[in-house]
Amino acid sequence: MDLAAQKNELIRRYKKRGLMRVLHSEAVERAFRQLRRELFMPRGLESRAYTNRAYFIAEGSTISAPYMHIILAEALNLQKGQKVLEVGTGSGYQAALCALIVAPLEPVGAGHVFTIETLPQIVQFAKENIEKADLQKRVTVICSDGTLGLPEEAPFDRILVTAYAKEVPPALIEQLKVGGQLVMPVGRFRRFQSLIRLTKVTKKKIKKKTLRRYSVYFVRLIGAEGWSEK
Repeated sequence: MDLAAQKNELIRRYKKRGLMRVLHSEAVERAFRQLRRELFMPRGLESRAYTNRAYFIAEGSTISAPYMHIILAEALNLQKGQKVLEVGTGSGYQAALCALIVAPLEPVGAGHVFTIETLPQIVQFAKENIEKADLQKRVTVICSDGTLGLPEEAPFDRILVTAYAKEVPPALIEQLKVGGQLVMPVGRFRRFQSLIRLTKVTKKKIKKKTLRRYSVYFVRLIGAEGWSEK
């Protein structure tokens, strides 16, 4: 089965009623169909782009399974024209998927995704992948401590954190626009992580919703307001 057929089969499974159904949004489906996941896979694993599992990239970083990319994109409730911050770039695939939703058409200018990664090697990998997908005008990759956010570009309509910590870094909540939403895995132990969504109702009022309880598995969020590197 070629990659296009594998992608179509995966979409069929993700839309099927039952426990495997994760794909509901037409905008997310369009972006998933458009984006070539094989461009973001580690070298030699391109043929496995549409297998339902995560793959190791380097230095503790991974590219999540396709279903998790869809879950995260849908959890964000993305809209065209929004400014998005992603913390934890990895392969660059999630940022690219989000960019196709918030900035779907040329000319670019309405929506944009900023994504932060701490590891220079991973930053370079993601930049190359995003360029291969011709999305470099819609996605900006930055090498920095993502737990501190990106104050010079704040506030953000949406913030996505793709690594877990005990709690949401205060800097990220501060940089979220009123009315904005933040999605992140939280937990004290690696095997007990929950996916949550925060909505900033007012400057001081935050509404929390647990989307998936103890059923997600992400790498640690390293940084000043996350885990230490040890």
